[in-house]
Amino acid sequence: MDEKGYTKYRLAKELGCHLTSITNWIENGVSPAKHNYPKLSEIFDVSVEYLKGETDDRGHKETAAPEGDGLSDKDARLLAWFRSLPPEKQKEVLYDAGAPAGLV
Repeated sequence: MDEKGYTKYRLAKELGCHLTSITNWIENGVSPAKHNYPKLSEIFDVSVEYLKGETDDRGHKETAAPEGDGLSDKDARLLAWFRSLPPEKQKEVLYDAGAPAGLV
């Protein structure tokens, strides 16, 4: 967080979660919810595996999603980010992107 200039408050705001969650991750060793890993990976430009402590390699890796899912890792992170937004923000993003009327 320090390297990227993030405070707990800023990270909570960007993830759309409670400050208490961030505090629990940092100070109490609680793991983030599964849906937060893709966004955290994007924010800190490290692999999900690194965040989970599965590797010492910080490198951000674009890996394919599990077979049958049909989403790349990048697409899965984008979808997780979109789902983390409040409904009104989702509508705003879709509208700004020119999404078809049925999606907005």
